[in-house]
Amino acid sequence: MASKVADTIKDDTLSKAETGNDGSFHLDGTDDEIGTIEPELKIYHRCLSRHVCKRRWVIKIPDKYISAPGGPDKVFDIGTVNLEINLEEDKKCLPV
Repeated sequence: MASKVADTIKDDTLSKAETGNDGSFHLDGTDDEIGTIEPELKIYHRCLSRHVCKRRWVIKIPDKYISAPGGPDKVFDIGTVNLEINLEEDKKCLPV
């Protein structure tokens, strides 16, 4: 599973990572954009998929987890996510 955080205005990739053997990951991104950003976590995976291409989940990062440069970091912990679930917004068969 690959994960990344992106700025939805320009789709800048702020951070990108592969999961560890235990499925965990840590992302930390910065952007020098003027104004506000609306970051989101995009999860690409093939769990329970019969397709060659990956499924995509998009999770919006709440504003309270966005801090100014040099400000205190706030950790957005999504906990444990079961990727077997089929969400309405699940995008299937996307080339990545």
